[in-house]
Amino acid sequence: MRSRGVNDNNIFQIGDVMPIDIRERFFFFNPDDPNDPRNNIDARYPRLLQGRTGNYISSSHYLYNASFFRLKFLQLGYTIPRAVTSRMQMERMRLFVSGENLLTITSFPGLDPETGSGVNPYPISRILTGGINITF
Repeated sequence: MRSRGVNDNNIFQIGDVMPIDIRERFFFFNPDDPNDPRNNIDARYPRLLQGRTGNYISSSHYLYNASFFRLKFLQLGYTIPRAVTSRMQMERMRLFVSGENLLTITSFPGLDPETGSGVNPYPISRILTGGINITF
């Protein structure tokens, strides 16, 4: 005879690691009647089960939407007009700034949606560079 609220493949049945009322309220599943309102199928976290019946079933519960928009590289430059550079004894002068990994817009909770979670423990570096090219 099965006790009320205890499932044969419920991982909490082995060793009684939590009180029965908590186990029944949050982890109860009645395999004989999947429509039992006590099954709590809309719970936030999936039920912990032992064996091949529960934990090995494919699920999208822990998947995140990793869509993102990223400004990976941007370079801006300005060449000073020849009328100005010739007065300074220069043939050409160009000012520039560039940046890498300037912006990422995403709802992904990890550090980088491009690498996923657990692959790269550090955020990607943001690099800013500026300079002047002068030709005499």
